[in-house]
Formats: sequence, C-alpha cells, structure tokens
Amino acid sequence: MPAEAPSHRVCIATLPHASAASIYCTYDDLTAIGRLDRGFGLASSFEKPPFRVHTIGVTTEPIPGAGGIMLCPQKAIDDVEGCEIVFLPALTPHPEWMEKCGEEPVFDDRLKDWIRNRHAAGATIVSLCTGSFVLAETGLLDGLPATTHWACADQLQRRFPAIDVQGRRPIIVTGEEGRLISAGTGIYHGDLMLLLVQRFLGHEAAHAFARLSGKFWAGEAVDVYARLVERANVEDALVREAQVWLAENLTTTDPVRALARHFHQTERTLTRRFQAATGKSPLAYLQCLRVEKGRRWLESTRIPVVEIADRVGYSDVRHFTRVFRRETGFTPGAYRKRFRLAPTELVDPRTSS
Repeated sequence: MPAEAPSHRVCIATLPHASAASIYCTYDDLTAIGRLDRGFGLASSFEKPPFRVHTIGVTTEPIPGAGGIMLCPQKAIDDVEGCEIVFLPALTPHPEWMEKCGEEPVFDDRLKDWIRNRHAAGATIVSLCTGSFVLAETGLLDGLPATTHWACADQLQRRFPAIDVQGRRPIIVTGEEGRLISAGTGIYHGDLMLLLVQRFLGHEAAHAFARLSGKFWAGEAVDVYARLVERANVEDALVREAQVWLAENLTTTDPVRALARHFHQTERTLTRRFQAATGKSPLAYLQCLRVEKGRRWLESTRIPVVEIADRVGYSDVRHFTRVFRRETGFTPGAYRKRFRLAPTELVDPRTSS
C-alpha cells in the first residue's frame, strides 16, 4: 500500500509577459508525481497527489502573457489558504519592466506584499530565469546572491545593487533555511523540478520522477550559452577594433604583441585598456573566441577534434581540450555528444534517404 504523503500547496504566479511554457510545464510536472507512474501501469509511492498546484494572480482576470497568449489564474491571492512553494516564472524581456525595474515599482505591490508574507510564513520562493526580477523587487534578495538569465545579469545588478548577482551560476539556494531559490536560463527548469521534488518528497521520489519524465541535471550548461560575442560592444573604440582584429586572426600566436604592433600602442597600454573595457586580457579574450568558434564546429560538423583545435590556433589538442573544458565545463568530445545539432536529414526530410 503506498504511503500516505503530506500534500504540499504550490502557487504559480501568472504575470504580464510571463512564459506560458514555464508556468504550465511547472504545473504539469508537479501534478504528474504519482499520476505519471499509474498512467504507465507502474507502482506509485503516492496514493494521493503530493503537490496541490494552482496558478494564482492578484485577481482571476486573464493576464496577457508572452507573445499575447492569455493566462488565466485559477485563484486570486486573497483566496489562497496557505502556500509552501511560490513559483515565479520566466518573463519575456520587455521595455515596460526591463527599463523601469528597480528604479520605480513595476510589478503589482499587492503581489509583492503577498510573496513577502508567504515567505515570512515559511514558504519557499522560487524564480526561474527572468522571474528573478520579480523576486528582486520584493527586497527578499537584498544582501544575498541570486542568478538569472545570463544576458540580463548585468541589468539585474544595475537595477538592484544590493543583490550579489551571479549570472553564470545555474541555481542558487540562499536565505533562511534555503527558502529562496533562483535559477538561470530556462534550461534549468528541469533542475528546479528535480530539486523541489527531492526537497519536499525525498531522493527516491526525485529519482522516480527523473526516470519517468526524462529530466536530467543540466549542471553547468549555462556556460555553454553565455557567449562572449554577446558582450563585445564596449565604449573604447580602440578595444572594439582590437576585438574585431582578434576575431579575424584566431591563430595568432602572440596576441598582445601583434595587437600592439597593429594599433601602434605599447603592450602595457593596450592590455590595460583591453582589460578595463572587457574584463579580460587580450589572450583570455582570444581563448574565449577560439572556444566559441570550436564550439560551433562541434555542434554542426563532424570535423575531428584535433583538426578543430588546429583551425582555431592550438597545435596541441590537449591544450585546446584544457581551455575548452575550463570555459564550458565539458571536454570537446562530451560537448559534441550532448549539444550537437540535429542531423540534416531530420531537419530537412528532403535530404533523407
């Protein structure tokens, strides 16, 4: 006979510009515990659903989510009796809140008060991706670390300087009793679900959920997507030109000397300006560019790793492997195995035999 497990109340906030996927995937995942087992004809550890899940809003009026889809809260916050987990979904970046957030209140004060009250009563508050902006506005993260989508990390830090924003961290658990949890990009949704199941239902339940749902720990995969080229825009015109030159000369063997000669600067001056503008030395920046180029070839071609290493400027494949692993968390072979793009015949059936 399955053990009688306590039922945990989960409230998923519906917010303007919220991702419907992060809301309803969370709803599906947490309500699937036990139900999924029985659906496949397998023994379940739970006689009753261990999570009671509702979407909530300030009212039950429909809310326009990301892309214009209407989100319909099941309950108004005033009608919620108790809540152990509050989930703040990812939001699609929008000038309406991205430019104002932190400088003036953006999200509904009634919702923020309700979140603070739930936390004071013992609830765990969870944010996914840009949902961290909502959590930041409550003030609960002040003086604490948090993560968010890597492309928004700098903006979150500027808007909320009291928070220690660590945009390259996949998941951060902080606060009293670890009841404030933030996750980076949407790739960590599965990690969040596994973490919540393990925390509230135990290791065995998390293992069973992972096995049946196909969830896996994404780990440090955020480093794979936090591409250096996205941060290439700097104010120093000389450094901008140097970045372009490095991108066009990946195989240069002595980047500092080569840049100094090309731009008629001393090596010391050029290094100082480059470091100030990018946060990296010219050599470290060049290594990131090489890894980025190699990463794309690993994703989209069958070129041997040793040849890719040579193409991006490493005559020693072992050196390339060390640098690649430091920057991405994966060896080139492991990266290719996990992140290789779909074969052409799957993408375009016309090319299939």
